[in-house]
Amino acid sequence: MRSEQKKYPKLMIIFLFSLTLVMFFFPAAARAEKEEALQTAKDYLETMPFSRSGLISQLEFSGYSTEEAEYAADNSGADWNEMAVLSARSYLDNSDYSEKGLISLLESSSEGFTHEQAVYGVSIAGKDVDWNEMAARRAAFYLRSSAFSEKGLIKQLESERVGFTHEQAVYGVEVAGKDVNWDEMAAKRAQSILEHSPMSEKGLIRQLESETLGFTHEQAVDAVVIIGENVDWFEMAAQKAKSYLEVTTYKRSELIELLESDAEGFTHEQAVYGADNSGASWGDMITVLSENLDNLFPIHGIEENFMTPAQALYTDIGPETAIETSTDFGVRNISLFSNPDLIHDRSYVVRINSGQLDNFMLTMDVTIKDAFPTAQAGCFIGYVNDLSAALKHEEAAQILLMADKTGVGFYRKADSEDSGIFTRISVSESEKYTLSIVRFTGQTYAYIDGAFAGQFTDVNEGPFQLVYGVSTLKEGDTAICSFDNLSVRRVNML
Repeated sequence: MRSEQKKYPKLMIIFLFSLTLVMFFFPAAARAEKEEALQTAKDYLETMPFSRSGLISQLEFSGYSTEEAEYAADNSGADWNEMAVLSARSYLDNSDYSEKGLISLLESSSEGFTHEQAVYGVSIAGKDVDWNEMAARRAAFYLRSSAFSEKGLIKQLESERVGFTHEQAVYGVEVAGKDVNWDEMAAKRAQSILEHSPMSEKGLIRQLESETLGFTHEQAVDAVVIIGENVDWFEMAAQKAKSYLEVTTYKRSELIELLESDAEGFTHEQAVYGADNSGASWGDMITVLSENLDNLFPIHGIEENFMTPAQALYTDIGPETAIETSTDFGVRNISLFSNPDLIHDRSYVVRINSGQLDNFMLTMDVTIKDAFPTAQAGCFIGYVNDLSAALKHEEAAQILLMADKTGVGFYRKADSEDSGIFTRISVSESEKYTLSIVRFTGQTYAYIDGAFAGQFTDVNEGPFQLVYGVSTLKEGDTAICSFDNLSVRRVNML
């Protein structure tokens, strides 16, 4: 027991001795680190000017702690005002600055002088500086590196970042621009714009004469004429269309409308070309959907009696089966077409399925055997709302693909309207067409002889009845049409 008690005084002595060593050597080590940081700070200040915060950041980058760096900066003996003077002179020796721009640079985070130090430094370093000449030199630099208008260059010089006064900026542009051809500058800027962003002629002119660039209208127009000799504006429309499709989804009609809007300014022809050459798959819809078609949708036969029987017409269902329709096999007279030009006012309609069909492809060979007494009467294929077909009237929306001897067009009739809209999408004098309609996810696509011809946004609600028939004029003009090689397929969801 006594031996254990004797051990404790020895342990206490060892602990106190160790503590004494720590208290003696650690402060000495810390002092040595601070002195080393101080010497490093002095070495830095002999090579280039620093602000206090700039010197601290440099020392921290060199591996010193914040405490050591602050100690070194505060004991370096530096006159921070004088450092600001030296820094300002260094910048003025190597580049062209305004007073305001140089003050902003000195008090920026990269330099770190206080506002007072920066103002002092510039006032001393710049007391013999001709700031007008500085503006002229900066203007000349801008003109060597980029294309500016007079107005645009003045705005650049007096911008917040550059900081010349308006008077200095005007002087600088007058001196630097005395031998400049501003029309050529406009052409160079126009070319530069098109290298980075596709535009229409109209859009490019508007960009050049914008408040930002500041070319006159005459300079902008002349520039576009000069560079336009080597610009394919149709291809510009295609590139612009691609850029829109990279960020969001557009329907073809929406994209065309956007391209020919006031904001973009392409002509209608350029807009159509741009949309159709944007890389979108509109023109390949049949090819795309061909791998997503079910077997032939069952055709339940020609609808029985309609309310108003009319003359007979001959109809081929498929490549081999010919069916003669009569007043007993679904020929009816309805009021579908009441256009202002009276092109299509009546129609004989045949219904070819019993509904329950939302997405489909309907294809048929159509031959206009005769149209009398004019060539405007013709044939159609399309679809109507299932409910309206069941009730044997056509009040609901519908889309039909109309063909006469002068071409093909869309007919669209809206709910509760007596008349509709006929939009011609193809002009080709022909008596025979292969017409196809693909309805898929709210869009209706039309194909003529296998080629994509147009598109409608489809707000109809299915299921639908597929129909075909003969159109007539209000005065009684009509046509004799043959319908062959009918194909109806359901489209699966992709």
